[in-house]
Amino acid sequence: MTVYFAAVTAGALLLILQPQEYGILPYYTSLLLGGSLFAALVYTVIQGTILRLNVNRTIAALMKEFERADHGDIHRKALQEIIDLLECDYGSLLTVDRGGYKMVTLRDNGVMSETACRVTDIDTESVEIVRRREPLLFPNWNRRRPSGGLDQHLYAQGMRSSLHLPVLYQGQVIAVINAGSRRADHFSRKHLLQLEQTAPIFSFGLSHINAENMYRAVSQTGQEAIILADGEMRILEWNPGAERIYGYTRREALGQPLSLIIPHLCLESFAAQEAAAGQAEPVPGGTLELEGLHRDGHTFPIEISFTRWQAGTLFFYSSIIRDITRRKKTEAQILDSENRFRALFENASDMILLGDFHNAVGLILEANDVACRKLGYTKNELRGMTGAELGVGDEHFNAEYAKIIRLLKEEGSATFEWRLKAKNGEVILCECSTKIIELGGRKASLNMLRDISDRKRAEEELRNSEARYRRLVELSPELIAVHTDGKVVFINQSGARMLGAASPEELIGRSIMDFVHPEYHEVVGSRTRQMYDNGTPVELLEEKLVGVDGRIIDVLMQGTDIRYKGKASAMVMALDLTERRRAELSLKETEDRFRKLIELSPDAVCVYQEGRIVFANARAAAIFGLSGPAEVVGSPTERFLHPKHYDKELLLAKELYHKNGILPHLELTYLTAQGAEVMVEVSISSILDGGKPAIFTSFRDISERKAAEQKLQETNRKLQEANRQLQQLSSRDGLTGIPNRRSFDEAYARAWEEAARGSKPLSVILCDIDFFKAYNDTYGHQGGDACLRAVAGIFEAAAAGSGQLAARYGGEEFVILLPGSGVEEARAAAEAVRAKVEQAGIPHKASKAGGCVTLSAGIATVIPHPLVQPGDLIGQADKALYRAKLQGRNRVAAYGDAAGTGRS
Repeated sequence: MTVYFAAVTAGALLLILQPQEYGILPYYTSLLLGGSLFAALVYTVIQGTILRLNVNRTIAALMKEFERADHGDIHRKALQEIIDLLECDYGSLLTVDRGGYKMVTLRDNGVMSETACRVTDIDTESVEIVRRREPLLFPNWNRRRPSGGLDQHLYAQGMRSSLHLPVLYQGQVIAVINAGSRRADHFSRKHLLQLEQTAPIFSFGLSHINAENMYRAVSQTGQEAIILADGEMRILEWNPGAERIYGYTRREALGQPLSLIIPHLCLESFAAQEAAAGQAEPVPGGTLELEGLHRDGHTFPIEISFTRWQAGTLFFYSSIIRDITRRKKTEAQILDSENRFRALFENASDMILLGDFHNAVGLILEANDVACRKLGYTKNELRGMTGAELGVGDEHFNAEYAKIIRLLKEEGSATFEWRLKAKNGEVILCECSTKIIELGGRKASLNMLRDISDRKRAEEELRNSEARYRRLVELSPELIAVHTDGKVVFINQSGARMLGAASPEELIGRSIMDFVHPEYHEVVGSRTRQMYDNGTPVELLEEKLVGVDGRIIDVLMQGTDIRYKGKASAMVMALDLTERRRAELSLKETEDRFRKLIELSPDAVCVYQEGRIVFANARAAAIFGLSGPAEVVGSPTERFLHPKHYDKELLLAKELYHKNGILPHLELTYLTAQGAEVMVEVSISSILDGGKPAIFTSFRDISERKAAEQKLQETNRKLQEANRQLQQLSSRDGLTGIPNRRSFDEAYARAWEEAARGSKPLSVILCDIDFFKAYNDTYGHQGGDACLRAVAGIFEAAAAGSGQLAARYGGEEFVILLPGSGVEEARAAAEAVRAKVEQAGIPHKASKAGGCVTLSAGIATVIPHPLVQPGDLIGQADKALYRAKLQGRNRVAAYGDAAGTGRS
């Protein structure tokens, strides 16, 4: 344009000037051309300055909007600034949301609106810039325009020029700015340059707003406390989670020091870890378990994750705090559960094996002490062994193995029988209950094994016994039958014969009432319900039965409840009273003869009825110191009975009035009429006399016999005591409850063999309570027993869980077996037990070794070999014990030592 203007001016001068004046044209033209160029340059500079001013104004306005705390209409105001900068009619802002596009702000014809509609690449072609990350410029839509559906709509509304710019943040498109004008060629590269200069601040602002919104969403809805503090540990931000955890409102917490919510001691630990960072960069991912301080004053466990970061010269701390009270309780419960499981595992009476179920081989991971003891392996030996190595591998188990594995996989548990082979070759039949559990993220099998060898033998004996019982029932001369739900399900041959049937099969399935006389239907029904419903037996009762041929049979019937083939049933037994009826007829005839025999009997006889003696023979009168029976009859029941029998024997005798019973061979003390005591042996029974209940007593003077029996009783007592002691020797000591001599001998034999095989030391501690006879004499046998139990408890506690065995060796002697222990270990163990017994402070005023119960101990150690006999070690320990006693007691002596150790 400047050149054009200079050419026009030069042409005009050619028309105006004279030819002789043409010489000045070059100078004038140059001057005019230079001035025009200068003016154009000034105009360009001014336009560029205006452009930069507008851009800077827009940037400043955008920054001001982004700095505001309330960002509710930030998209609308930001778009308004862009439209004012570009001086256009239309604008929109598209945000990229999870791979889609959302139009959040739109201005059309001067009207600004907030919207949130979804936009697809079919609606507008401008979203193509999201994929290309490059701006799009359409200066004149008449020549070229976007092809999207929304773009076609805008063209119909008069849109003729558009500009589209992507907003990038960290290399990703987060928004698209769209500007449009109704004038063709409105937009040029100049507008694109302006928009690109504002894009960075726009990118920063949008990302800042998104970050703030996400932070607020997390902090306002999270359950954790999110707290921001300055470099002086003063609270700058406090979310609702912090209000819930600590009880302070946001207004109360802001500006307060962190010591308000973290106890001082814990705060020092927190600050020390922060100070240890000693750097300006953020401190990542520190997590501590501390104690929080609630507003009401109580402390509670918290988990705090903190970060230290710097903005300019200022340091800040951001933290996420969780209340872990529930987690701590859960952890404590889990730990308690683990401890209980471990205690159950180790103290169970059955063998327990823990195996790996992930591995098809089924390696054993752990075993309890019972399994080690029964199988003869150590825990280390069992770990790594497989079930196949422990099993006998019989064909039946191999055939069932796949079925067991399938059952474990499908249902998680199974019960089966398993024959195990102990280390010594012994085969143990076990009932194995297996359950699949989770252990450290892996499947494991928990196997409870119970030795059922004895049970199997008992079951075999039970089957034999049942066979014998059935044979006995079948051969019994009395009627024996079983009925279920009122139907006969079993009857023996004698019962069938009594009822007139050819065989028991003829009666099976028939109702029991078919064979009960109608007079007894109600009574039998009541007794049957008692057995079925209450599960209690019924007493003897005389009844009448009806045979299959209609014959009436008098029987004495008794029944009890049983389980027959898994159902509640009743078993009845009936005695045919036909012969008894005949006997009753002759009984009456013999009563007179019997009375005469009683009167002449060498034994004393009395009959008591309604609290008085109604009959006495001559021998009874003689024992009572009276001249004849007449002086006895009519006397009260208590007249000749010693008062010491009133509370027991007299009450028992009175109870017989209402029961059928006998009290045979009671030894009582009677008083004569003169007051002398007489020892008698009495048999008491209930009878009917004159149709009324009475008590029949037969007694004889046994005063002379008692002296002879005294020696016999003493002998019997000793024999019984010896027999009782022999019975108690089976496993545990009956007095102290710890293993007895027999248990020790068995364990000693096993330990000797194991030590011989492994060439390992074996030690024995033989102990004796000092002056224990004097203790018994002073405190009595009960006191002595209590002393033995207390000392045994100390021995058992000392040996518990150590692989040692403490046992009562005999009397006041105790013994400890220490497999694998040398002389010094044995000495230390013996000294520890001796000291604990002394520290127990059990009074013993008769002891010459001190004022309390003390212990002397002898120890011996040997590595078994063919030249040493098992009894040698016990003998050496006994010699060491003897030397400890000679040296003053309350000390430990080892075989081979010059002197014992201990405190006298």
